[in-house]
Amino acid sequence: MDVSLQIIRVEDFKNDYSEIKLNCGQLLSTLCGNKFYQSKENEEQCQELKFPNPWRQKAGGKIIRHVPTTMYSDDTSGNVSKQFNKHISFYFTLSGLPPNITNQEYNCHFLSTSNRAGVLEIANQIIKESNLCYEYDSPMHAEITNTPNPGTSLNPCRMCTLHSPKMIDKHSVDYLLQFLQLQPNGFPSPNKPRVWTKTIEHTYELYNTYRTKNITAVKTLRPTYGVTDSINNQFMEGQRKKVKPVVEKANELIKSDVTELFNPFLKLLGFDGCNDTPVEILHVFLLGVVKYLVRDFLQKIKKDKKKVAELVGRLQSFDTKSLNIALLKPWYLINHSQSLVGKDFKIFLQAIPFVFFPFMTPDEQDLWFALCQLSSYIFQTHIIHMASYQIELKKHIQIFMSRLIKFTAQWINKPKFHMLFHLPQSIERFATAPLCSTEKFESFNGVLRNVSTHSNKQAPGRDIANSFANYQCLRFLLSGGVIYNKLTDTISVCSPEMVNFFSQNPIVQKSFGYNSENSDPMTHYPFQKRSTLNQDDEIGIPNSLKETFPDVQIHQISQLQINAHEVVKKGSFILVASSNLEYIGCVNSIWRVTGIFFVNVTKLDRSQIHPFYRMRQFVKSNQNRLVQSDMIKSTLNLQHDCYTGKCKVLSTRSTRIERLNTTIKTPEVTHKDHCYFVLNSASLHAPEHHRRLADLPITAISPGAWLEVCQTGLANWGVFSILVPPPPNRPDSDFDETPVMSPQRTPTPHFNR
Repeated sequence: MDVSLQIIRVEDFKNDYSEIKLNCGQLLSTLCGNKFYQSKENEEQCQELKFPNPWRQKAGGKIIRHVPTTMYSDDTSGNVSKQFNKHISFYFTLSGLPPNITNQEYNCHFLSTSNRAGVLEIANQIIKESNLCYEYDSPMHAEITNTPNPGTSLNPCRMCTLHSPKMIDKHSVDYLLQFLQLQPNGFPSPNKPRVWTKTIEHTYELYNTYRTKNITAVKTLRPTYGVTDSINNQFMEGQRKKVKPVVEKANELIKSDVTELFNPFLKLLGFDGCNDTPVEILHVFLLGVVKYLVRDFLQKIKKDKKKVAELVGRLQSFDTKSLNIALLKPWYLINHSQSLVGKDFKIFLQAIPFVFFPFMTPDEQDLWFALCQLSSYIFQTHIIHMASYQIELKKHIQIFMSRLIKFTAQWINKPKFHMLFHLPQSIERFATAPLCSTEKFESFNGVLRNVSTHSNKQAPGRDIANSFANYQCLRFLLSGGVIYNKLTDTISVCSPEMVNFFSQNPIVQKSFGYNSENSDPMTHYPFQKRSTLNQDDEIGIPNSLKETFPDVQIHQISQLQINAHEVVKKGSFILVASSNLEYIGCVNSIWRVTGIFFVNVTKLDRSQIHPFYRMRQFVKSNQNRLVQSDMIKSTLNLQHDCYTGKCKVLSTRSTRIERLNTTIKTPEVTHKDHCYFVLNSASLHAPEHHRRLADLPITAISPGAWLEVCQTGLANWGVFSILVPPPPNRPDSDFDETPVMSPQRTPTPHFNR
């Protein structure tokens, strides 16, 4: 961001520009001739701004709202089997919507699709619309931003100038320091950022090089610039092979609009390909970092059947209360690790210290605990104080990467690990990482696949587009939209009966992907959930309740819903907060007294940091307390301290098949006590409460420690280097420009003929 820019509250505005007067009494606008000049950092020329703004006349007194949108593109199978018939599709949603609304298919909009055209070819028809950011998986991001596919590239990062002259040079201290964004002395040194305007210039220069020299010269320049344009590459290849239609089309475009030979995103005003493509945590973190490590660990464990059985038992006994895990499938998670999806890896992240640690060495435990701590920051949906959050997030990224590289520096072959260093910048620009996650769009792929299945496959792209157009028309009308006819200057709307048919019918709403309860919740919390109280859980009414409400009926209930995402039941752990007291309580029973809810809890006392789990210990006290529901601040996740209790995994768990108990026994952890617990700092639910209550130290990695980590990691990889070389020459290293927020259109390329 330009350092000359300042943030000013709207409440502090006093006068419109046309009302500002100088001491001489004359209007500022008159003295300036209704012209102002805007300067930008690192730019010598100033941009002239004319006043009044032309949009004032266009608005005609109406308020203009800027509505930023987030666009997404993905490859989707057009078959039920999810094989073959790949479609490239574009969707978008409004960027500012809260998760409970933007996650609904009703608020996700189809733009275009094709099973023949590529992503840039489809984008050409959409590019005139301005958007805030673009979300894709890593290969799609690379294609959009004219950077090579990161997997095997010498320039694997679209946001910075990470570069290796040759593939063999990736096995060096030099490249490792770049990857970790370190100086040769171990101090942090962020790589120079890519500059979008330079990417555009280099793209044009590559084609100019082809026309004036040959394709060999282009192939030599591509690794130096770290730039490749898939659209332009097809034109160059067709011209090189003298394919007549391609040659004729290229010559035609050079005369009419030469920019059509290139990636259409290069022409999009206000778009910065280096900064407007956020780090997407589904593909980069869950299906990248976490998937690599989980599969690597499970592959070793699967060689020992006894360890697999114990692992299944520990995962089966993992307490999922307050973690929003709908169903735990231990056997499937362990034995089908090659087929897991994002939500499965989230389960592992929260369970790793209590499930994987017994099978790990201390160094492995350090690595996985660092991963768990980092994940609680990455999936945080609400940030109270951005500055402190950024500091802690960067420290945890450093800690995790140092422990990862210490095992083996070979992980630098996976560019997704490097993208973690750019995550803080992405969060600062686009808000919390889950808000930019593509999971909502991934689920929308199923809608497109269903539409494609019902096409006759003669013109699938057109059929899909027509189906979505019909859907959008129905959605617009049933939602109370007004249609304006320009020819007759009339408007038309749906009848009230049809609008009510949609607004008062949850089944119809569901068919459109709309959930009215999530969009506009009318439920008042807390309330009693419809759940039968087990006879074994029934106890006598606490004396304190009897004394407080002597003449009122008191009922014990099974579960209490305190908000949309949190349920309290027996065995749950809650954070109790009053005006001057805060503590963790274990729920013993829940009571309803004339619409008021009380929870009987046992207070837990804080203890030391557990040497094995590396988390905060809590011990049950002898104090039982009665808590009113409005004192419950949050539910928490605590796990039993099985390490201290030496709890064993035994085949004692009864198995139910088709809702019937059987004699089949499966492994589970047999707890020896119910007094000692560990606060789960890997919990993705209420992460700030868990971190504050745990109060775990965050030790930054010193420069000397970084150098030691690099040497150890390279040695474990089989690369031995004592001397640290100076920083390498990197692409764009001769430019001092920094990415601008809204770059101007780069001038049309001029080729030497």
